[in-house]
Amino acid sequence: MPDPTAAPRSAEIIAFRPLVPAGKPDAAEAIALAEASAEDPQLRLQRAMVALDDALARQKIAVAEWRNSMSQLGSRVDGLGGALHGLQSSLGGLQTQVTQLHSSAVGLEAQADRLLAATTPA
Repeated sequence: MPDPTAAPRSAEIIAFRPLVPAGKPDAAEAIALAEASAEDPQLRLQRAMVALDDALARQKIAVAEWRNSMSQLGSRVDGLGGALHGLQSSLGGLQTQVTQLHSSAVGLEAQADRLLAATTPA
């Protein structure tokens, strides 16, 4: 079972293009800007839409799994509630038995006291 405290590592981080600082960009920034500018905007948009569709599909699956987990948890809690109700009923029956035994013990004690008083000379 996976560790519930560990964050899942299924996200893909999409880095934004770095902002060009005021002034002239350095060589690496100039190359990155040239490559980004040379790419067809339609292709970039299509790639972004495919990535978004994929992310939404994975999120849909994750939400369905979460709902399933919540449903299972609800079933387990309902089962626990039923078990506790059964335990409460059993304890009620036990309390009735203990009360009856206590009454019998008090009656036997009273009878023993009467017999003792009758057999003991005054």
